[in-house]
Amino acid sequence: MKILLIGAGAIVCLILTILKFRIGKKKKTINFNAAKIKSRKFLFLKGKENLIINEILNKLFNNAPANYSLTIDFNKLKNAGLFDGRCVYKIYVDKLDIESTKQLFVLNKLCKELNFNAVALCKEVQIQNSICQKFNNLKCLNLNEINPKLLFELNKININYNSKNQKCEEGIFIDNNKVDNYFLKNLRLESKCVLQDCDVECYKLLDVKNQQSIFSSLDFDINQLIEIKNVKNKSILLNMTFNKELKNEFANLTKKDNCLTVNYFNGEIEKLYFSNNNFQFCIKKYEKRAFLSIIFEKIKILSNSYLLMSIYSNEQKIDNVKNMLAQNYINLSKIFDINFYCEHKKLNVLMNEKLKEIYCRHYFQIDKDKPVSYDKLERVKQIIKLPNQKTFSFCFAKFFIEKFLGIKQVNGFLKILPSSDIKSFSFKINFNKKIYNIKYEKNKQHFVRFGGLEFVNLDNVNLKYIYENDITFCG
Repeated sequence: MKILLIGAGAIVCLILTILKFRIGKKKKTINFNAAKIKSRKFLFLKGKENLIINEILNKLFNNAPANYSLTIDFNKLKNAGLFDGRCVYKIYVDKLDIESTKQLFVLNKLCKELNFNAVALCKEVQIQNSICQKFNNLKCLNLNEINPKLLFELNKININYNSKNQKCEEGIFIDNNKVDNYFLKNLRLESKCVLQDCDVECYKLLDVKNQQSIFSSLDFDINQLIEIKNVKNKSILLNMTFNKELKNEFANLTKKDNCLTVNYFNGEIEKLYFSNNNFQFCIKKYEKRAFLSIIFEKIKILSNSYLLMSIYSNEQKIDNVKNMLAQNYINLSKIFDINFYCEHKKLNVLMNEKLKEIYCRHYFQIDKDKPVSYDKLERVKQIIKLPNQKTFSFCFAKFFIEKFLGIKQVNGFLKILPSSDIKSFSFKINFNKKIYNIKYEKNKQHFVRFGGLEFVNLDNVNLKYIYENDITFCG
């Protein structure tokens, strides 16, 4: 009997052990499945977050204010604290559910990292307070409290809209063919392109303003000429688009006759005059770059004839391309005709031969120099040892002229005060239709000599009041 009881007890223990093992295994399986569900949910939310991020980035990089045809009151937006020169991404929140919270969370993070303004609109005070407390990088406005006129202005600069995301680049396009593949020649940019129905020649010119020299703060306008020659024995119709990169997308555009005025939000004004006033315009944005797009449709050119199109920063008539190009070359050549001389050949080559190309490449934006400090260069030997690659830059040229040689011209005032050990040099300068021969000699005493007289402790002169051609600076 005792043996039977012991055996029954062992059987019961065995059954309980098996059941415990199975229950434990089942529990582990349930926990594992729960973890899988949680991870899937996490991945889903993570994917949703990435979708939101991509959508915002796409609009931020490729959407400009869509209402470019309407005048935007930037001052009104500034005074209300809703605009500071950055993009504005506006959303409407009717309830704080998971989807809205997720979008607000992403916006709050991105607008700080990518430097744009995010504005949330709502109609309930409770929602407004909650957004302000949780998301301190966002601006939240109550539609019941905001002035409708202010909201109207805000809508003009809002970039949260569905965009076509069309590629855009600077240049001239005829029937969607880019025709301005420029190369530098004769102090200007030239381009020649052969299409099926026409030959196209494009030119970019540096327009010289007033009396200037390389020793003054040069200020050029860039003007363009486009000559389209019909090579067919019949009339042709062409569509032409001119894209110009803007400083930013926040501008008011105004067209009057053949003039298009770009009024930037910071007060800067840019004017473009077109020889043909039959055009439409808009602002496009692609990969953070804003473009003014001018569209000329159905341009008719007669058989074996040509069309001359000009795009200028000031109003003027162009009758003959060859005469215009020749006159522009003469005007620019005068600026670089300085006849610089010192005892070091490398410096002479830099000033007389390379300088014109360096300046042209800079002002045509072919080369974009990174700011480099050359202030430690104080000896001629240091300059001579520099490789040609380092000296062939606008940044170096400015340093060499303004500091190393110490030559500066402001209006009629010419000053020479080198920060180097250069012993002597000479050059000529064109001013007021007169040529001055300028010479510098290293000396312990500062004085300027002209007309047989020496003016002590002087390092600058006003050329407007000097009638002699030869001037010597000592110092």
